[in-house]
Amino acid sequence: MNENRVLLVGWDGADWKVINRLMDAGRMPNLNRMVNEGVVGDLATLYPPLSPMLWTSVATGKHAFKHGILGFTEPAPGGGARPISSRSRRTKALWNIMSQEGAHSVAIGWWPSHPVEPIRGAMVSNHFHTVPRVPRKAWEVPAGSVHPWEIAPRLAELRWHPSRLTGAHILNFVPLAAEVDQKKDRHLETIAKLACECTTVYEVAQALLRDVPWRLAAVYFDAIDHFSHGFMTYRPPRLPQISEADERLYGGVVDAAYCYHDLLLGKLLEQVGQDVHVILMSDHGFHSDHLRPLTIPAEPAGPAVQHRTHGILSMRGPGIRKDERIYGASLLDICPTILAILGLPVGRDMDGRPLAQAFEKPLPFDTIESWDSRPGDARCLPADADSDPAAEQEAMKQLVELGYIEPQPKNREQAGLRARREWSYNQSQSYLGVGRTRDAIPLLEELVRETPAEFRFGTHLADALLNEGRVDEAQVVVEQLAKAQEERVKTAREKLKTMHARLEARPDKTKPLPRKMQDRLRRLQADASPNTGGFLLLNARVLMARGKDEEALVILNELRRGAPTHLGLMLHAGQLFLKLRRWREAEVVFTGIIAKDPNMPAALTGMSQAQLAQRRNLRAAAAALSAIGLQYDNPYAHYLLGVALHEQNPRLQEQRSHQLGIFFQQRLHPL
Repeated sequence: MNENRVLLVGWDGADWKVINRLMDAGRMPNLNRMVNEGVVGDLATLYPPLSPMLWTSVATGKHAFKHGILGFTEPAPGGGARPISSRSRRTKALWNIMSQEGAHSVAIGWWPSHPVEPIRGAMVSNHFHTVPRVPRKAWEVPAGSVHPWEIAPRLAELRWHPSRLTGAHILNFVPLAAEVDQKKDRHLETIAKLACECTTVYEVAQALLRDVPWRLAAVYFDAIDHFSHGFMTYRPPRLPQISEADERLYGGVVDAAYCYHDLLLGKLLEQVGQDVHVILMSDHGFHSDHLRPLTIPAEPAGPAVQHRTHGILSMRGPGIRKDERIYGASLLDICPTILAILGLPVGRDMDGRPLAQAFEKPLPFDTIESWDSRPGDARCLPADADSDPAAEQEAMKQLVELGYIEPQPKNREQAGLRARREWSYNQSQSYLGVGRTRDAIPLLEELVRETPAEFRFGTHLADALLNEGRVDEAQVVVEQLAKAQEERVKTAREKLKTMHARLEARPDKTKPLPRKMQDRLRRLQADASPNTGGFLLLNARVLMARGKDEEALVILNELRRGAPTHLGLMLHAGQLFLKLRRWREAEVVFTGIIAKDPNMPAALTGMSQAQLAQRRNLRAAAAALSAIGLQYDNPYAHYLLGVALHEQNPRLQEQRSHQLGIFFQQRLHPL
């Protein structure tokens, strides 16, 4: 290990679309300075884009099916469900590796890091800074939220509670706060809570960075993501369901949250100085423009539909290039990069690679088979470590309020069963995200047997079977899913009719509905709406697999007419047109997608293929190059670029072939 130090700062949900405008307006000067002093780029997220899974991949360099964190909740021992915890992680994180090598770390707020691990240095869990839902006379420090426990009383004094805030604090987020009727509108309360939690993370970080020796510091802020989920719908341009009055009140909340984070970042940068390598990143982006969804799916983790596939990355420090852009970075690359900076070997079982392109000179590093098999005291927490039921219950309520999980059944057995299903589903999605279809199919088959009417389970199973060439089995799944959905829709509509009659009979119709009734109404409305577009797409895919191209075309054209703004469905339609060699129709579909979202690598890759087939080589090369710029780890886009350049100018063949050879060598044998 060398003498370098690394500060890793995580901003959950931060997005360049918002940041770039604010930097251009001079409202985020600290990040702007960091960008100019180092490298910047997009950071590809993983699938599914659920924060506990993603941040664990950041800390381990591994996919979720390897590290074991598979959602927001987990089955609890003895029945029931509990918030996801550090106990479920099956591999060493950066701070464990540092402890094993005799070095000190500081980790603050990482999700999930509760209960804390007894690492060399200090750790403060993601439960420490959470403001209680119900005000308490004594705001106790949750058990298991601080290591070493002796520093808990001192850190407790640094916490911010909304009662400490003044009107001036709130006015920074809502200048017209005086106009808010706080008896009916709880938005100011939410803003105060998030601002306090963010400030607590910063205060604790500042204290530990100053008082604890460290070689690695990892500080995680979740507030931007929470501010975005709560207030991005109010941000201009105004969405149809948002009133002018609400936009006037809350349209600037998200931007204010970013600016506040920039202020805190500036203080951290000043504290650590220029000799420390600083990495600022987010786990995913967040739609902030016309791509914002108008509705949130009524399913677990439904708010993730608001996420974008690319987060932010900014790095500065000794040996890092200045004012340069890098490409192709992934969440999985952060851990290997930090290990290389610190002079530690990279595990060959890690799924990422050091970001060598960020450095002025080649970044030397060694490799080992796996850190998990390397002997030493990594200070990991045993899987059966004690838990605090009261803190877990509080955390579950927070997850429900944020929309990440549904309200929990009172029956513990049912709650545990639901947690296990989500656990299995997320594991299957993690497998599918890297093309391990055969590993995902058994998990999905079990889920479909248990809940045959759940569209997301059935459609993913049918897709997986089709990808494996098991067409007959996929056909059966689609037919069974259609039948189960028909029954589900019929039942939900009958219940909705009864519920609407009850609502109409209320004496005071102006009184807001109770939260539980709102949740039930929302779920029934979702169940009563058949996923017509999804079934059309599945049927088209089955027909294609059977060679019935003309019948599939009829369905695809119906799909295009019925869902002209659903980018996911249109992407599938465009890809099916490519398989049919209907190049012009594919071009039209991809043109529509790119007009709405120019940052979708799959659409740009499809456009490149369509243009190349029509011998429009320069257009094909431009589309492929744009796709590579967004997702460097995209072999097919590199191939299309090489072919397009060769067709345009054969003399470029040798040069491009050499570049492609280097690319494939790096990806297949990155270490």
